[in-house]
Amino acid sequence: MFKNKSWLFILVAIICLYLSKDLIASFLINKDSNLNTKALINTEYENLKKEYEQLIDFKNINEEGTISKVILRDPLVFFNTMTILKGKDTIEKESAVYNNDGLIGIVSDVFDNYSTVKLLYNQDVKISVKIGNVYGILECNNNELKIKNITSKEKIDLDTLVVTSDYGQLPENIPIGTISQIKEENNFLSLELTVTPIVDFKNINYVYVRKR
Repeated sequence: MFKNKSWLFILVAIICLYLSKDLIASFLINKDSNLNTKALINTEYENLKKEYEQLIDFKNINEEGTISKVILRDPLVFFNTMTILKGKDTIEKESAVYNNDGLIGIVSDVFDNYSTVKLLYNQDVKISVKIGNVYGILECNNNELKIKNITSKEKIDLDTLVVTSDYGQLPENIPIGTISQIKEENNFLSLELTVTPIVDFKNINYVYVRKR
């Protein structure tokens, strides 16, 4: 008799679980949905916070030019080009593009309502730079920023700041990065410098375009 009641209890429990499976599944789905919604809200909040902080930083740039929002970063050429929301009315081709940290790139094409920018990591970009009193050309080589064929006898140290020079088309003294590696080449007759940029190229929401 006891065994029969036990089996009856088990059978009733199984039936109850079966009938409530949809309710449990619905609860779990709603729970996951709520968690995902909260995660999306938090992510959006952080993104907006970063944009706001970048806009606040631009108030410290007291120069003639214009601020523009970045509207496109193609994942296939993420570190090569980007599109900004300013056109012919406000900016010119070959203008310097930078933020409060340093140089980002150069305006390559200007259209009515938007423009494209070649970033420093674009292999077509070559920038006249100076390291103290030493001058050179910065370009991208194998996804690294390099200054090659430095023949000056002046001593160059690691972590030295690299800025735009007065010999190029861009305004001078825009920060670019610091020397992270010094390599002797051509039988010790010249140096190859590796530059680590100051700008965080993964997180650019707004830029400043300097008039030429």
